Amino acid sequence: MFFAAPQYIYLLFLLLPVALLLQVGHLSRRRTQRKFAELALLKPLKSETSTIHRFFRNGLLLLSLTFLVLALARPQLRREKEVPNEEKGIECMFVLDLSNSMLAEDLRPNRLEFAKLTMLRLINDLSSSRVGVVVFAGSSFTQLPLTNDLVTARSFISECQPNMISNQGTAIAPALEMAAQGFSTRREVGKAVVLFTDGENHDSDAVEKSKELSKKGIKVFTIAVGTEEGALIPIEGGYLKDGHGETVMTKANPILCRDIARAGGGVAFASSNVTTLSKHVRSELEKLPKAIMDGSLEEYDELYGQFLAAAAILLLLAQFVTFRKNRLFRRLKLFDR
Repeated sequence: MFFAAPQYIYLLFLLLPVALLLQVGHLSRRRTQRKFAELALLKPLKSETSTIHRFFRNGLLLLSLTFLVLALARPQLRREKEVPNEEKGIECMFVLDLSNSMLAEDLRPNRLEFAKLTMLRLINDLSSSRVGVVVFAGSSFTQLPLTNDLVTARSFISECQPNMISNQGTAIAPALEMAAQGFSTRREVGKAVVLFTDGENHDSDAVEKSKELSKKGIKVFTIAVGTEEGALIPIEGGYLKDGHGETVMTKANPILCRDIARAGGGVAFASSNVTTLSKHVRSELEKLPKAIMDGSLEEYDELYGQFLAAAAILLLLAQFVTFRKNRLFRRLKLFDR
């Protein structure tokens, strides 16, 4: 099992302060009660109440929230299905920049949507190949491992948004390394990384990393998304501002993209037309050596429904746990506290 949106798993850390607040509330309630009576007098007055019941109910609530967070992270099961396939193709990893600057509208409808439309157009021309997706900003993760299930690939690409990565920035080198790790060990098949970024930050490490990929037989192609004139970054309620209150102007950096592509033995592209851009990229990818893809199709079973159901059941069970002792079990003395 793996998670299609692992960034949501960090929400589990929020359960620690929730558990702490529940415990603080319990201790505060105890102290308040003991201001009015000694413990020896409180026990007869509270003979029907149970501390264990309270802990059990809080535990169910926390467990329910845990399953809810895991559902947000989209747990999936990967399985391989044997299919007849004698057509030749390549292995291609798309690396997509999800930094906030990709929301700039110097390309229509914006940089990110322009990049996604280009990727989807390219996938239509890679019907016999295996494709994968790595997304990045200040950090990176594999959104989709290499697969020849292009329907799933299109779906994953369409869902890519900047809010998938909380750590903003433009860390290209780690994203290239993550993409390289996603390829198979087959030497006869052509391997390509297609990087979509505005390249706003100067990243010398990315050039070195691209050179390393080239030595491994992986060609790196870059698409400079955006214009050198630049544009503002729209956010809710206006435009993004820096720490000094100045509106941020983001400009594409085609020079960095060119250097990365040259180091990776590939070609750098820049265009404001999706059709033209995808045509040029496709012509370069067609030059790579092709090999018969293995006869297996990777399919992904979404499990978030089961996790949501578990969260709902646990939440419902918690509502049936009262803070009073069950009279049927009183003689067993299960809840003496």
